[in-house]
Amino acid sequence: QTLAGGSFFALFRHNVAAMEQAENWDTIESDPAIFTEMIERLGCKGLQVEELFSLDDDCVSQISKPIYGLIFLFKCTEQKEPRQCLTEYDPTLFFAKQVITNACGTQALLSVLLNITERAEIGDTLKEYRQFTLDFPPAIKGISMNNCEAIRSAHHAFSRTRTFELEMAEATEEDDVFHFVSYVPLHGALYELDGLQEGPISHGACEEGSWLDVARPVIMARMAQYQSEEKRFCLMAVTGSRLDAITEEQRMCRPRLAAFVSRAAELGIDLPEDARAFLEAHEIRPAPVSEDESMEIEAMDAHALAELEARAEAASCEAAACLDTLVTHLIPRYRGIAERLADERAKRQRWTDENLRRKHNYVPFIMALLRILAEKGELPRLVEEAVAEEADRMARKAEAKAKAAEAQPKEGEKAE
Repeated sequence: QTLAGGSFFALFRHNVAAMEQAENWDTIESDPAIFTEMIERLGCKGLQVEELFSLDDDCVSQISKPIYGLIFLFKCTEQKEPRQCLTEYDPTLFFAKQVITNACGTQALLSVLLNITERAEIGDTLKEYRQFTLDFPPAIKGISMNNCEAIRSAHHAFSRTRTFELEMAEATEEDDVFHFVSYVPLHGALYELDGLQEGPISHGACEEGSWLDVARPVIMARMAQYQSEEKRFCLMAVTGSRLDAITEEQRMCRPRLAAFVSRAAELGIDLPEDARAFLEAHEIRPAPVSEDESMEIEAMDAHALAELEARAEAASCEAAACLDTLVTHLIPRYRGIAERLADERAKRQRWTDENLRRKHNYVPFIMALLRILAEKGELPRLVEEAVAEEADRMARKAEAKAKAAEAQPKEGEKAE
């Protein structure tokens, strides 16, 4: 709903007054565990973030589906390539300018989430935020992020614990500065959303099922713009939840397996010991299924049932066919689902543990360790080694920069 003029300017003044607080957001790591927990904190359902090590078909096929958008992290360079930003675009496209320092990771994530409301469940908080800010100019959208408690809290949940107040210094030419942008399809077009640009960038038409074919050459060309020695990129995808997908697959497979186990019991089939142990471990016991479940089983496992009937009719041995279907088809399939589900739960637990460690205050431990090293007389030597190692690292960095500068064609010269 569009705000009246007076209300708009009142909100504008309030947001501008809040910018001083907004300018000091902490940086966050480009890690799927962090971004996935942020998604959950914001109230989204059935979504996660996965890292992509390549955009080739083999790598893309291994991540969860559907893929809703991409988040690309790259090193900023002094070269500012001109970009053709849209001044007029789809009014339902959410684009915000980045006005909060160090918020580009969270903003890139939101740029995907706030543009997939028609295809995914992003939760009431983000739906309300999107609805409230949709008619705002991009700069006001960016400022408003700091005024959304849920967004601010989700970002700062991964701030490093600060025991000491340090003076915040701006990045210098010697520092490596990285930036996040996002790519998301909307209504038949692929958009690049970069909060440091004046508007969204269109990369042309695309179809929902094959938009990655359009995004792939765009991102590869973006990487090729950088010097050959620059390898520090990170690409993540916002996808459907793999945990939810496997859980649903298990839920759908379980009744058909139980139906065959029930039939095997009726026929007096003696299952192999390993099959009995597996069924017992997963609490799958002979039990009649309801009419609705029977219809679902018949609809979903028509091939297996047809195979069973054909074998039973041809061999006049339904028991043998039932046993064969259980042992060679259904139990192995359910076992595979259970293993994938266990692996995914273990991965989620690792993510939880990693995020807890990120938030933990290690300063008391470090101070105690330094005190013990000092008491044992080891601290001076370790400090000297650390200083020497840092000097060596800086020398190597300067040497690499000098070589890169020599490799660049001088002004007025053509590269061979």
